[in-house]
Amino acid sequence: MILVNRGDIRHRHSLATRHPRLTWNNEGVADLVWIDRSQPQPLQLAITIAYANAAFLLFSLLLGGGALGLLGVATLVGGVAANRVANGRRLGYLVLVIVVLVEVAMVVLVVVTGGWSGELLLSGVLIGCQLAGLGHPESRRYARRFLR
Repeated sequence: MILVNRGDIRHRHSLATRHPRLTWNNEGVADLVWIDRSQPQPLQLAITIAYANAAFLLFSLLLGGGALGLLGVATLVGGVAANRVANGRRLGYLVLVIVVLVEVAMVVLVVVTGGWSGELLLSGVLIGCQLAGLGHPESRRYARRFLR
């Protein structure tokens, strides 16, 4: 609201009354959220880690730090799926669980073949936390009952 002084009397004029074409129209646009605070905390943790993994991968690609392999594609898909989970989609939850399981399998495969490093150890810890958050009973119960 804008206060306009006309003489001694203050009048309230909203933007809609002065410029009817400039009003805010939110029809047809979904209210997307990044993190839904009504979801269980383990699920919020898994979503946050998926976003962080995707962001770190994008920064790495932008700085020329590596190639986009199967793990990179899985990480980006996981970031998109995390957004769908935050917006209440069951398919996003299922895709995120599958992506995390693929990431776990790839990390285990690299460790078994003997090519582990400190970076891989950090990735393994984050992926393990993400898997624990998605597999937590509160997260599974929430996904069964409330995600559509």
